[in-house]
Amino acid sequence: MGTLRLFLLLLLTSAGSAAGATERDRGVALAVTTAEALSETLGPRRQAILIGIDGYQDPTFPPLLHASTDASTLGEVLARAGTGGFDRVQVLTGPEETTRAALFRVLAEAAEDLRPVDELVVYFSGHGTRVWDPAREAWRRYLLVTDSRASHLEATAVELAELQAFFASLAPHRKALIIDACFSGDGKSAVRPSLEEVPSPAAGDLAPRALSMSAGEAHLYATSAGRPSREDDRLGHGVYTYFLLEALSWGFEDADLNADAIMTAYEAHDFARSRTLTYTEGVQVPEAAFRVVGEADLVLAGDESSREERSEALVYLYQAPRDLGGARLLVDGRDRGVFPGTVPVVAGRHRLQVVDGEGRVLVDGHANLKAGRSYEATDLARMVQGPRVNAGARGLVLTSPPMAFALGDGASGVEVWGSRRVQRGPARGITRSLSAGAALSPAREPAGSEVVIDPRTVLFGHVGLGYQLDRRHLRYRAELAAGLVFLPPDYLEGLPDARPSPGDLPSEEGWLVLVAGPRLGAAWVVTDAVAVGASLRADVSWLELDRESGGRLVPWWFGTVGVEVSL
Repeated sequence: MGTLRLFLLLLLTSAGSAAGATERDRGVALAVTTAEALSETLGPRRQAILIGIDGYQDPTFPPLLHASTDASTLGEVLARAGTGGFDRVQVLTGPEETTRAALFRVLAEAAEDLRPVDELVVYFSGHGTRVWDPAREAWRRYLLVTDSRASHLEATAVELAELQAFFASLAPHRKALIIDACFSGDGKSAVRPSLEEVPSPAAGDLAPRALSMSAGEAHLYATSAGRPSREDDRLGHGVYTYFLLEALSWGFEDADLNADAIMTAYEAHDFARSRTLTYTEGVQVPEAAFRVVGEADLVLAGDESSREERSEALVYLYQAPRDLGGARLLVDGRDRGVFPGTVPVVAGRHRLQVVDGEGRVLVDGHANLKAGRSYEATDLARMVQGPRVNAGARGLVLTSPPMAFALGDGASGVEVWGSRRVQRGPARGITRSLSAGAALSPAREPAGSEVVIDPRTVLFGHVGLGYQLDRRHLRYRAELAAGLVFLPPDYLEGLPDARPSPGDLPSEEGWLVLVAGPRLGAAWVVTDAVAVGASLRADVSWLELDRESGGRLVPWWFGTVGVEVSL
């Protein structure tokens, strides 16, 4: 267990012991109403913990001028009813409340009180530093608190990786960790002098430290690995924090990418990132890690009821893979923006293309984008190829002219089916399917009989291997399938004489037939979840229809029309 989590566990244990004290008040508190109790128990709460540290006890770490102002101003914006509307905002800037023990105590109390429905923002503005770990052959990054010591960082500072792991374990599904610090030895960073003798490895990405993120979690960083995070006297803030404040307040309309009166964490970061890059002339490069699922994204400012009125979707990408860094998004042939970043797109079905810096097309296809939803650019390749799982029911007709003596002119019925599509790798687009159904033949007159027989049952099932491709509103399928067709024995209930056995009339014998052949299909994609399609299957079997002619190939034709859903 990491140092931070162990320390927090001890604090929680101590708090539990104190709660069991024998002293009590000799009085009775009035009960709250049921509605009030449910509101307190179930209602979502929005909480922010903001830390800003200007001064340090260890003279190795130079003082900062604006870190405490960063935290207090951001706290005012988040607490303001017209902007952030957070229910509880804790601003920690004083020397006594920004020690390691004090901060751990606040985090422990939050861990005990927070619930999944709550929303949480944890913000830190101050110095960062790093220590080379020969065993791991990697840098260990630390956030410096008031009483951190350069000679004992492991015991007196807060390791960033431990903080991130602890933050991910907190109950709220919607939460944001915002760090305005750096670890490069420049700007808001303080590097132990001996570290300058260690050869610096290639700058790494911050993304690996967010692998345990939960849905709706966001990690926002004022800068990327190996680059400085600066504070500026003209702005009176850290550069990144200043533009983050602008996104949440006076620059809200410019930062609100889809004009929905909602400022999400990724919209605010996208605005601050762009402004910071311009202001520092590319020296400071903010980055972020998001795991946004549907409507789980965290709202930092604005009226949350406006979420239902969104008319645009957002396509975003941070921690871009090598082939997507600097790539551009084209929507219906028009250039809409470059990654990393966030691009608003009008809801609906569009042709989506991602083109890298060398002009190579990485993604090209059609997909439905829903209003108010957020889509990661790395998922576009999967989306334009179609869904992973499809299932449906369809009406069916089948016929086999050589089998007309037993089946009549054909049969009609219902088939249920499902398919699963490979989404990644060289086999992408390959599908595996399973189907089963039942049908009834029309009334018929068996050979040698003058009696009309009621419809005959036909049972069938198939397994298939094929390929599926989505283009515009059409979904195409092709596959090879094998299966069984079963015609149960018919005992001729309608004959006037005593009921004969099926063996007395060859047409009424039971048949179990092995069939195989190709199937072609197409569907019209109505929505992300629903499509209407049709297919034609041409199967063949090897049958001995009578004892004199011997075996022969017998065709079986299956035609279907139905509705399918995508999962």
